[in-house]
Amino acid sequence: MPAEQRLLSIFVCDIVGSTAYAETLDPEDFELLLQNFFDSSSDLVTRNNGSIANHIGDGFVAYFGFPRADGIDVQHAIDCGLEIVGWLESLEPDDPRRLRVRIGIATGHVILSNIKGQSGDGQAVAFGKTAHLAARLQSIADPNSVFVDDSSHALAMQNFVFSDVGEHSLKGFEKPSRVWRVEGRRDLQLRFEERLTRLSPLVGRGNELNLVFERWHWSKAGDGQAVVLQGEPGIGKSRVVFEAGRHLEESGARIVVFQCQETFENTPFHPLLQQLERMSGIGSRDAISVRREKMNAILGSYMALTEDLRTVVLSLMAYPVEDGVLDDDSTPERKLQALYDAIIELAIQIAMDRPLVVIVEDAQWIDPTSKTLLDLLIERIEGARILVLITVRSGEFVARDCQNLTQVSLDRLTKGEVRTLAKTVMKGSDISNGLVDEIVTRSDGIPLYVEEIAQSVADNIGNQTGQDSIEPADAKSRPHSLPIPDSLQGSLLSRLDQLGDTRELAQIAAVIGREFDCEVLAKLADRDDRSVDRDLDTLTESGVFYRRYDSTRRMLSFKHTLIREAAYQSLLRRDAIVFHKRLARIYEDDFPDMKDMHPEILAYHYTMSELWAAAAKFWLRAGLAARDVGSNVEAKNRLEQGLAALDRLKQSRATRALRMKLQLARGEVINAQYGPAMAGAHEALRESARIGEEIGDTESTVAAQTSLFTLEYVLGALPDAEAVATKLVERGRSSDDDRTTAIGLLGSGMCRFAMGNFVEAQQRLEASLGYLESDLKTATGYPSKAFIYLSLIRHIFGSPEEAVALCGQGVDAAREQRAIDLSAALGNSLYLHRMQNRVDRATAVCQELMDLTERKGFKMWYYQGRFFLGWVRAKEGDESGLAMMEEAMARFRRAEELIEQSFFFGIMAERYLALGHAEQGLRMVELGFDIVKRCDERFFEAPLCVLKARCLERLACPADKTEVDRLIGLATSIADRQGAVAWRPTETL
Repeated sequence: MPAEQRLLSIFVCDIVGSTAYAETLDPEDFELLLQNFFDSSSDLVTRNNGSIANHIGDGFVAYFGFPRADGIDVQHAIDCGLEIVGWLESLEPDDPRRLRVRIGIATGHVILSNIKGQSGDGQAVAFGKTAHLAARLQSIADPNSVFVDDSSHALAMQNFVFSDVGEHSLKGFEKPSRVWRVEGRRDLQLRFEERLTRLSPLVGRGNELNLVFERWHWSKAGDGQAVVLQGEPGIGKSRVVFEAGRHLEESGARIVVFQCQETFENTPFHPLLQQLERMSGIGSRDAISVRREKMNAILGSYMALTEDLRTVVLSLMAYPVEDGVLDDDSTPERKLQALYDAIIELAIQIAMDRPLVVIVEDAQWIDPTSKTLLDLLIERIEGARILVLITVRSGEFVARDCQNLTQVSLDRLTKGEVRTLAKTVMKGSDISNGLVDEIVTRSDGIPLYVEEIAQSVADNIGNQTGQDSIEPADAKSRPHSLPIPDSLQGSLLSRLDQLGDTRELAQIAAVIGREFDCEVLAKLADRDDRSVDRDLDTLTESGVFYRRYDSTRRMLSFKHTLIREAAYQSLLRRDAIVFHKRLARIYEDDFPDMKDMHPEILAYHYTMSELWAAAAKFWLRAGLAARDVGSNVEAKNRLEQGLAALDRLKQSRATRALRMKLQLARGEVINAQYGPAMAGAHEALRESARIGEEIGDTESTVAAQTSLFTLEYVLGALPDAEAVATKLVERGRSSDDDRTTAIGLLGSGMCRFAMGNFVEAQQRLEASLGYLESDLKTATGYPSKAFIYLSLIRHIFGSPEEAVALCGQGVDAAREQRAIDLSAALGNSLYLHRMQNRVDRATAVCQELMDLTERKGFKMWYYQGRFFLGWVRAKEGDESGLAMMEEAMARFRRAEELIEQSFFFGIMAERYLALGHAEQGLRMVELGFDIVKRCDERFFEAPLCVLKARCLERLACPADKTEVDRLIGLATSIADRQGAVAWRPTETL
């Protein structure tokens, strides 16, 4: 027997006062007494589906749940204990066989391993604390009583009567253990007969189905609808969708199903791409050229995409274009948005010909990119003949608030509904009321539980139904494993035990995942295809597997995630590691395209293999792949898993270089997704820059320092930001690196601008733009920021028309860069529109900025758009705009995004003053001066002085006349010193 992990109830029985018997009886009589006791006890153990593990002196140990589980092993163990005690107490007082015993029972996960004795025969021995706990319980039990642990009590409390013995400090256990005495069995007699494998009827879901059909009629009439069916695992979400889909297809609907999977929750567009692969008939061993040809054919037939977008799809699927290079006319984010639009338009066009039902299964595992597509689809189908059905676990999916979206929570079945379903599953069995009541109690009204428990009942004729089980002790140590519901643990293990020799193949398949390729399975099991197919047929017929796709693809899936998890968790960790390592090697050696198509899969299996260096390399590759298609959330998750893998290794030059790359990419995606002040970005980029310096990687060092400059600048740490910019200039000039020099000059110019040194800022920004001929468009924020900051200076110097032209150049340049660069350009251009009071232009830019940043999750720039939209409304006399501005400023302050807040507070002060709220205006001015002092940010200091003077005048404080004059004089002096024509008091308001 190979070693395995199992859920066992361990039974320890010992005779009370056996030493006295040994002293008073003849040895032969004593041996006969013990032999009679052991024989009778062994019969009772066997009759209750247990097995004798070993004899220790005058006691014995028995296992319940081995060699075959039936899902109710703890009940069998307790029944056995009560029967042994009952048998002994039924003997006449003078019967020499009338002994007294102590019995202890503990339930938990153990490692079962074969230990060879002197004879060479193997004996299964359980290792783990459960065996020791059972022995300790036996030692404290009262004579002729059965003591059980807390787990056994929890599993059997609905079938037996217990009394609480309290907590006991047991030898060898750090914490006290709660102990229960078994008083007797409740009056429940259950019997089983046969098994039903056909699909059970749908029970108790009439209301949900009717709602779906109602929304279908609305959709069919051109009022597109979406329905989210949410509930806990096993509640019947997929079954409702299946029944609805079957009916709607018969009614003429076109059905498209997208299946989300846990393994691919960080793979952009996985449900869509998987569907395309199925439709194209791509085989697992097809060459890239063949894959591309098949995919091009399917794209040409079903998706009228431009050549550019077709290239994006092929790249997402790791089927590169012929020359291996994507068209660079637009950024990945813009292409991604164009692909969203094309897919949605395709769906709408299809629905015009024939009503469309889009089903998204298990949306708790949807990748963020697909989630964005789904949200956009739901928003845009209001006038289309499309119904979207989504299944998701409770609390694991947030749908946008749309009028055409309905969220439905599936409740557990009523007792009457459970009885109906259970009786149907066990059709042909000898169904007693007690048996059905037991299933009602155990299933908790969850349809999957009802079906699985009832199926187990039917498979184990003559056994009594069981209770909840416990989570394995090491469940948290197994990444990506779902906890098996307690009430199914034993039942699922029972299903696996019934597989016989094919059980091992199910365990190996579980290593691959919920779905698996038969060819990969055969290689992993190191068996020939014929024998594997034979066992797979058996497993499919037994209901463990089912074929999800065309049989020619030889793709199978576990019927339930819980069955897969039960199979996986029964493997020893050391065996699972071996299989994961072997699988990773198979993917690398026999499926080389996997490295480019799904690096996250290789990363996952190397992680499970505890080959941390290989895992980190593939997590980096997977993170960069997600980043390059604009999926920053997935990228961040993958990169952090790579760092976690590196934490398991000793430091070396190679591991430090890998950490540098992981942290650089991580800092950049955090910045892009959440804004520069997000926790973690600073530390990541600083570490990346430090490591880059230490190991001499100039390119990575520059990239990290460039991103680090942005963070320091946004946080208002101007001296630190300028120090980083100066380093970049020095590095660039010393190495004749125009790109680095231009970026450093840009940063230095921005800092000088914020400090109010406009002349120096202009010189450095112009010097930065002098490197445009060096083709530096790939540099972050370059040249768009240089143009826009220079435009602000031109306006301040009194050249508004030139300022407008430069600002337009900056925004146009950003449109050819990443989404984060365009967001920054649009946000910064709003400064100029405010300075020139261009309300219409500001409104249009705010709308574009907010649409872009809401979609991408760039919170900093989103709130900047809301701030200026609030200014527009307040400018038009709508005081709700003031609340919008206050809301945005509160968010900036919480995030400590201090840069240029003096300007923002000044704008708010001006609007409060204009709307007759001088006191609030004065408060805003003082907050602006706080930023001036805190950050030495002086570019808006002169207008703040004028605004404070105007607020004091409005408050009609004669005593402040001198202060008003002083402030106007100070503003004039500052503006003259800066050369800021636009900031002179006569020009400010």
